[in-house]
Amino acid sequence: MTTETIDKPTGIIKVDKGKLQIQLYVGILILPLAFFIPMAAFYGVLLITMYFVNSNIEVVRFYSKYSEVKQGLIRSRWLIANSAVVSAKKLDEHIVLTLIEDEKLRTRKITLKPLSEDGQQSILKYYQAQARKNKYPI
Repeated sequence: MTTETIDKPTGIIKVDKGKLQIQLYVGILILPLAFFIPMAAFYGVLLITMYFVNSNIEVVRFYSKYSEVKQGLIRSRWLIANSAVVSAKKLDEHIVLTLIEDEKLRTRKITLKPLSEDGQQSILKYYQAQARKNKYPI
């Protein structure tokens, strides 16, 4: 038996359900068309299902030494070490992170469209605090 400990997230930022509601409403509106166009039932159910699936996505999970970013249902998860964050800034609809990975500077973008304003600010403040703590000379 091992004595591994499993980290629990210190914070979780989820997709804002309010921004996804259009999927739900369109799906519900399409369902009555199924009486005339049988394929409409498929699309209506698909949109409603996608609303419930997408509304449970945890975009960012914060841990004590790293964070995880997952921007979509079928996209892979990024692990970002807190010690690797060089800078974080908001640019249009993204948070642009500059990271040190394999002794090279890399940029990663986190899209802000599906997030609430509070979630956006929380993510930006978290990564900016990590960058200040690391104090990398650029």
